[in-house]
Parts: sequence; structure tokens; C-alpha cells
Amino acid sequence: LVITSNDYIIPVGKTNSASGSGAIVGSVASITAAGVLDWSREMAGYLNGIEAVAADSSNNIYLGARAGTSPTNVPYIMKLNSSGVKQWARKIEGSASGTIWSASYPRRMAVDSSDNVYLVSNGDVNNSASGGVNNEAVMVFKYNSSGVLQWSRYIQGSISHMGTQSRITIDGSDMIISSYGQLQSPNYSMLFFKLPTDGSKTGSYTNPTYTGFTF
Repeated sequence: LVITSNDYIIPVGKTNSASGSGAIVGSVASITAAGVLDWSREMAGYLNGIEAVAADSSNNIYLGARAGTSPTNVPYIMKLNSSGVKQWARKIEGSASGTIWSASYPRRMAVDSSDNVYLVSNGDVNNSASGGVNNEAVMVFKYNSSGVLQWSRYIQGSISHMGTQSRITIDGSDMIISSYGQLQSPNYSMLFFKLPTDGSKTGSYTNPTYTGFTF
């Protein structure tokens, strides 16, 4: 759920298709500040409905979802205008060190002051390609408002379950990512990363490595 600058409420999730087919579809709606339904949309083809949402300064809406057949799921990012009309959609499919990831799960989105949109996801990256002892990673993608990819990065280290329940917040020229992982079994720890929004400063920092995808 996100609240736009004009105080409209945008809830997202999943539901059974109104067509009566029994299919699970993604759902998104716009509700006015007075609680009146403005519009609602069904979006077919997504495994777990709409999983992430953000809004920009013009009240355009950005959605994150995943599609495919488990365990080979790929994330999608899409833009709707304030009337719920789709502007564009992008399938995010690439590779880490030359090896395509096997699954990705959108978690949260954020928009900066220039209306660039960021999607943080967790997923599985091939061990031999990425050099990590565990294949879980936090994945971050930045698109401009026209749907052009600006950069893509992943954070990986010798940490199990890395990236699950990740969150992202934009703070000026920085992005702050929170997650959790299992550094030492059976205990879990919170993980926090503060990184520039221009995608720079890649490299290894103590345990995790922050590097890029190839598309």
C-alpha cells in the first residue's frame, strides 16, 4: 500500500479473477481520501499478485511483481498513470557474472525526488558465477520514469537467506536498504546498507560484496 501526494490510497495484492476462471491475478486499486473507489485493475500472469508499490510526484504508480513458473521466477516492474492506465512494463531478466539468476522476489519499491524508481528484490544467484558461498542475494534495480534501466546491482556475502524481507528508502542522494540474514546458525541478524543512488561505490565491504548485473 502507498498513499499518493493527493492522499489517494493505493492498495495492492492478489485476488481471484472476476472472470470466474478461478485464476489468481494481481490487483491494484485507487481509493480517494474520502474512501470512495476511484478505479481498480486486475493484472493476470503474476504468481503472487502485486508485491511492491510506489508513487511519484505526479501520482503515477509503480508496481513490482513476479512471473514465471517456480522456481524460475523473474521480476517485473510497471508504471500506471494516476487513472490506472498502463504506461509501460519491463521484464527484469539478466545475469550475475554471466549466469542468469534462477528466481527473484520483489519486496519493496521507492521513488526519488527526480521520479526515478527503485525496486529491491531477493533472489538466487549462481554460486560459481558470483563467488559467494551462498546463492541468496539482495538485488536492486533503478529505472527512470520512462522505464529506462539506469543500473542494476546485487549484494551478496557468506550469509544465508540474504535479502528476504528487504526494504528500501531513499534519503537524498543515498538509498538505505534493510534486510536480514543468517550469519551464524541458528541466529538471524538485521542487515543495513547505505549506498549512493547513482549506483557507484561497488566492491567488497567487509562481508558483503556490492556489484553489478550484466543485461
